[in-house]
Amino acid sequence: MDELELRRRLFSDPQSTDAALRQALKTAPDMQQLQQELLQQDLQIKQALQCDVPEDLAGRLLFNQQLQSYRQKKQQRWMYGLAAGVALALGLVQLRFEPLHFPTDLGGYALAHVYHEASALVGKSSQLPLSQVNALLASFDGKLSGFEQQIRYARFCNFRGVRSLHLVLDTKDGPVTVFVLPKDHGWPANQTFADDNFHGQSLMMNKADLVLVAAKDQQLQEIAGKLQQQLSFNS
Repeated sequence: MDELELRRRLFSDPQSTDAALRQALKTAPDMQQLQQELLQQDLQIKQALQCDVPEDLAGRLLFNQQLQSYRQKKQQRWMYGLAAGVALALGLVQLRFEPLHFPTDLGGYALAHVYHEASALVGKSSQLPLSQVNALLASFDGKLSGFEQQIRYARFCNFRGVRSLHLVLDTKDGPVTVFVLPKDHGWPANQTFADDNFHGQSLMMNKADLVLVAAKDQQLQEIAGKLQQQLSFNS
């Protein structure tokens, strides 16, 4: 048996008791040393793999499994709770905007709408192009000309079943909400109205009615005059 074959068989199984292998090792001291080294490595590997299993290992595994199951159930309950909270919040908003005894006059509903859309009053001020606002006013056959007041908000809204245009103007005294309603809105008009936080007035124009709302300490005469002068409607 040549040295290459002897080395291969030793690496394959250093504990082999094959007669031919033992005979070859008798005349090869280097291979005998290699066999001892390989046997020593095998022993070290076996010792490293031998470790005592903790007596409470099964209990630990069961506890970890139960803990994981508890965490999953807790997360599910949190998700369900969050969903329920969101649903409750939406329900409260709906109740706030549609109370059992809702205002039946124009001013009262305008105040309720301002409270519902309060974010439009405190949002970041950014001027909308007049062309964009006029594109919305066109559905009422209206147009603002030479209007320099900054308009931060312009959206169609449902004014208790009536399609209207909701504008928020920035003035030197603070934001002013303006609702543009078609003439056939069917609401009893209020010339002026107020509550503890806001006050307002309505303007009757030839093809639409305007409802202005501002903070109680703000003046509306100036902005009302500008709108009457610069907001026109096609005949």
